[in-house]
Amino acid sequence: MADADPPALNIQPENNLRAEQPPAALQTPQMKQDTVLPFMKSILNQTAHTPEEEHQIQQINSAKLLIEQYYNEKIADMDPTGRRATKYELEELDDRIQSTLGLEVNKKGAIERAGDADLEFEAEICKLAFDGQRAAATAITSLATGDFESATQWMLTSHHYDRIIAGKTQQRREQALVPDIFKGLLGPNVGVSEVLGQKSKDKLKEQAKTAKLIEQPKELQTITPKS
Repeated sequence: MADADPPALNIQPENNLRAEQPPAALQTPQMKQDTVLPFMKSILNQTAHTPEEEHQIQQINSAKLLIEQYYNEKIADMDPTGRRATKYELEELDDRIQSTLGLEVNKKGAIERAGDADLEFEAEICKLAFDGQRAAATAITSLATGDFESATQWMLTSHHYDRIIAGKTQQRREQALVPDIFKGLLGPNVGVSEVLGQKSKDKLKEQAKTAKLIEQPKELQTITPKS
């Protein structure tokens, strides 16, 4: 009796294992059936990325992510001509430029030249462009010394200046092109597309009402005789 017990114990787990597995006929449709049509397989194989392409895509996506984190804005939502910098933002960039070391484009600073546009505006744009050049030159210096992280940061700074310049010049163009009745609606965060839309019409109505309310006390003063 003692010799018969071990075989009986060994057979029982094997029977249980077989009971848990589905028959082979049931496995075939679920595990081996391929519903992808041959022509789709061919196209998928043609459009599949190689490992090298996948690596490049990852690298490009990392650059996009860096830009989005820098501006706290999605690349898809960025307007190349719509960067309206705040006073704090400009001061922060100026402090960053003052910390540049090494190669500089022009130690004497920007040369003043008169043009057709407003002199104050030209001087502001000239300074921004000059500081942008300094940032780009510092990026080149960082690359030459092997400091790739610093070079990337200075490239972002230079890009930031370019966006601000584009935003300011775009704002000037809008001021020149928009009819006088709409110019009062333009602002740092309001462009032509917003001005000429339905919201701008509502704002014009509000401005007209406000102007009328302001004029009413003046009319009463002229009508009411002085005692």
